[in-house]
Amino acid sequence: MHPVQCVCCQAKAVGGDPDLAWYSTIDEHVKKYGWAVQGGMGDDEGFLHTVGLTTAGLPELVTYDIPRAKVETVHALLNAFARQHCKLEFHPGQTRQLSNVTIAVSENTRREKLGACNLYYGKGQYRTLCVTFLELDSLMG
Repeated sequence: MHPVQCVCCQAKAVGGDPDLAWYSTIDEHVKKYGWAVQGGMGDDEGFLHTVGLTTAGLPELVTYDIPRAKVETVHALLNAFARQHCKLEFHPGQTRQLSNVTIAVSENTRREKLGACNLYYGKGQYRTLCVTFLELDSLMG
């Protein structure tokens, strides 16, 4: 079995442009679904954010400090919350229930980690909201 590679690594392996490969993949996903979820992981924690909601006139959503073991669940919750966000735009100070988890919406003050949005839209050409999944620990045991 071959290891799974991201599109950027695949492009590098054949002498292609990794940024163009990434952009094309994200753009295809945004056109098909309305947004994509991107992120990054450190040794213990990571973050996830949407790319594409700006094309619908909405702020992008970002969540930080996700334990490595919970990334897949948070990815699914962020997608579900993005679907709700497309129907009814959320604003700082609001809370919502989703899959037995309370989600708090606040201003995002940590934009430095949103390189995918910077590449897709241009630096600073998008709005963001921070979403925090409050009962994630109890939901996941």
